[in-house]
Amino acid sequence: MKSHIANLITLLVTPCAGFCGGIERTPQSVDVIFEPENYVSLSFGLVSPQISGSVQAGTRQSGDLAKSHRQPEFTIKHQISDRISAALIYDRPYGADVAYPEGADYPFEGATAIFNSEAWTGVLRYKFDNSVSILAGVRYQTVEATSNIPAIADYTVDGGQDSGYGYLVGAAYEKPEIALRISLIYHSSIDHTFSPAEQSLLTSGNVLNSETKSSTPQSISLKFQTGISQNTLLFGGIRWVEWSEFNISPIHYSQLTRGLPLVAFRDDVFTYTMGFGRRFNDHWSGSISINYEKSNGGPVSNLGPKDGQTGLTIGAKYTRGAMEISGGVNYTLIGDATTRTTNGLSNFSNNDATALGVKVAYRY
Repeated sequence: MKSHIANLITLLVTPCAGFCGGIERTPQSVDVIFEPENYVSLSFGLVSPQISGSVQAGTRQSGDLAKSHRQPEFTIKHQISDRISAALIYDRPYGADVAYPEGADYPFEGATAIFNSEAWTGVLRYKFDNSVSILAGVRYQTVEATSNIPAIADYTVDGGQDSGYGYLVGAAYEKPEIALRISLIYHSSIDHTFSPAEQSLLTSGNVLNSETKSSTPQSISLKFQTGISQNTLLFGGIRWVEWSEFNISPIHYSQLTRGLPLVAFRDDVFTYTMGFGRRFNDHWSGSISINYEKSNGGPVSNLGPKDGQTGLTIGAKYTRGAMEISGGVNYTLIGDATTRTTNGLSNFSNNDATALGVKVAYRY
């Protein structure tokens, strides 16, 4: 019975994700470091959100402003010795792709915002004799952003690209005979300095360049899993991200809006996850989980009109020798939100997102 429970440790828990809080697209997981033996994986996700709203009692509709996006991820883990292991992870942790349709008779029609990121994370783990291990790592991240807001003096900005470094530290406790693992991981914030090129009707065709600083937020993730019967795993977690400290405020945009930021979030985000995994036979296993982020209320950014979420993820994994193929689907109800426009408060409701994911892994 113990060996069957231990095998559940490798169960695919979240093969794909919908939205995370703020503009986060992945939970920046380093769980690959806990995989037994040497391990390499490649995954691909497709997320399709639908977000629309209206102003003036529904008489002026925004149209669907959210575009679909792809989420690739690569991981490799190597067992250096009985005590030491290392992992390398590539992901795209943050992103936004907003485009209000033209001709929609909406205050922000034609407005666009794009935020892209890439990150490489290296992690080292050391295991002690008492089932405790410690982790530490370095994260290299690049980000770039552009935006166009016709409603605000035909404002445009190209933030260019910047790179920065961060770190992570953590610890874990494990009892493999009952598939128990509890981990606590801290990710630092990462500072970025941009030299945005700004233009508007007030610049008379001139491009304004100035230094703008911003930081992607720090986070803490607490996760657990444990076998509750011979072939069943219970798992869950709590994740905190300090989105209240995230702010992008190019100087000319702040002048046009009397000090308002281009992108900012009022509240930190807590994400709660709970689910079950089940091993059906030597080849097939599956999982089902829910995740929840509460709605904080109050107006949010027009470039990210969502407030809280509730999601359901169903995944399955096929194992054949050293090869594993996983797939899953996530459906997320996006929390209702309000935004401020020149025509009063806009209401965004009844929005959702669907995501599909597949992962191929190999143990060597």
